[in-house]
Amino acid sequence: LKSLSLAILLGISSPVLAAATVTALTTEGGTASYVSSDGKIAAGTINVNGMQSFRWENGLLSDLSQLPTPEYFKAMSQDGSTIVTNANNGNAYRWANGVSTDLGAFSSSYGSSASAVSADGSVVVGVSPNVAGVYQAFRWFNGVITNLGISGHLENTWGPYVSSNGGIVLINVYDAVTCYLSPVRWENGT
Repeated sequence: LKSLSLAILLGISSPVLAAATVTALTTEGGTASYVSSDGKIAAGTINVNGMQSFRWENGLLSDLSQLPTPEYFKAMSQDGSTIVTNANNGNAYRWANGVSTDLGAFSSSYGSSASAVSADGSVVVGVSPNVAGVYQAFRWFNGVITNLGISGHLENTWGPYVSSNGGIVLINVYDAVTCYLSPVRWENGT
């Protein structure tokens, strides 16, 4: 009340908001997790025949049924053209322009888990256990999953994260001895 009185006394007008538009993205229940940089595309997870990722644009949900279900939405490129998910069958997937790609894994005994995608959707990063079950950070680009040489207790960590251009990867590696997270930076070509 004091700030309102002070505003009136000083002749300061409060901002008036234009009428807002509220749009339901789906009636199936679920969560929206990302929005494109221009705000025109949204993505997340809905509950249709089990958990399934969705991509919403111009009032329409894209058909992502070619992805294995149940699967869980992880990230979207800035322009909204690429979606990254993790499926219960154990592997990470990349959906772009209607095509779903299994990103693979370092071992057929274990799967992979994606965590981030570059701005243009060309690079995906995540973790995958090797044959010994030790989690390794990966970078997927042009159909190839590459071990970044960063290992440790990555199952207990956050990330990896990727720069907009896909050339820098950050990951917080958990040290089981010290119980600390230690940030590590990987740069493409080094």
